[in-house]
Amino acid sequence: MNRLDRMQQRMVLNLMCRGSCIADIADVTGCSTNTVRAYLTRFGEALTATHDRLVRGMSPARMEIDELWSYVYVKRERNLARENRKRPPPPDRGEFYTWIALDPDSKLLISWHVGDRSEKTGLPFLVDVNSRITGRALITTDGFKFYEKAIPRVFGEDADHVVIQKDIEAWRNPETGERGTRVISMDKVLKTRGDIDISLASTSLVERLNGSIRNFISRFTRQTYKFSKRLTNHVHAHAIFVMYYNFVKRHDGLKGPDRHLTPAMKAGLTNKVWTYDGLLDEVDYYWQRKALKPTLLVIPPRQYVPLQAGETSPLPYLVMYSPKKREAKVHKGSCGDCNHGHGRKAGLSIRNQWFAFETERAARRCAESLAPLENSVCSKCVTGRYVKHCVRSK
Repeated sequence: MNRLDRMQQRMVLNLMCRGSCIADIADVTGCSTNTVRAYLTRFGEALTATHDRLVRGMSPARMEIDELWSYVYVKRERNLARENRKRPPPPDRGEFYTWIALDPDSKLLISWHVGDRSEKTGLPFLVDVNSRITGRALITTDGFKFYEKAIPRVFGEDADHVVIQKDIEAWRNPETGERGTRVISMDKVLKTRGDIDISLASTSLVERLNGSIRNFISRFTRQTYKFSKRLTNHVHAHAIFVMYYNFVKRHDGLKGPDRHLTPAMKAGLTNKVWTYDGLLDEVDYYWQRKALKPTLLVIPPRQYVPLQAGETSPLPYLVMYSPKKREAKVHKGSCGDCNHGHGRKAGLSIRNQWFAFETERAARRCAESLAPLENSVCSKCVTGRYVKHCVRSK
């Protein structure tokens, strides 16, 4: 990857926040497409970690949750099946949904997740949302049946859930041939028990945010040649937009004295309007920390000093280690009848090594250290469950 100076990086980041594709950025800046693609990965990974670190500890009174459809490499699943000759399609191609949680009061995009539209993706997304907020919130969703069971499961009694049910019918103009859909009726259904103002429930702002995402990120446009060819680039482009939307862009929906604030300022996460240089500082800080290799603390192995030949010890436990067989066994020093114990009248063996310890635990640790594969405890003097002639006493 070619190393760009600060001004060029600022220009590349500005174009990425505005949703330009890789080819357009390469034409404007004069860089190669490989360089732009490498910086997309560099910016996206760093800003994803920055969002996870900063956007936490909010107490929103309301939240709106929705999913945004998009696709990677190919729009229709049947095209994948035709290309792969009826083999299972690759997991990083096809249609994907971006799950979004929005605070309608501060316009802050709290959390997002890219995946399919199933419980496998939805549950981790809701768990992440729950970990970022505190207090009780009114959650508004559409009629997707997954939310009815998932929200009580994740949030418990800490959230009120309202579902907006829409009746939609298709229409067609026979004169012009135009087709479309329209909403006939819209009902708000409270799914939890509680005395709340149901008129506050709405999904209009999160749907408006979906339109902003499609407008700012050309990859999310429904009919375009600028769609993502790789899932990682798709995720990184959205991560860059989220940090730009929360910390850099002044939101036009904030009126009155808050009209010059960003969503992060309105939510109390920062006290200033960020610039592109601020985002680049976070990117450099992330990669500097990642480049630092952690220092491993190397603990030297324990050094055990064996007893000398003929030496006795008053300590209650002993370990016999055989260097030839690489075996270690724990014995009691007071046992005078054990065939392998230190109390045997024949005294210490010259070929074996003996170690004295105060506790059985220390003796076992020594046996495991000296012979990791062949270590045991004497069944006669330590455990007291000695079996003679294969007959167990009742």
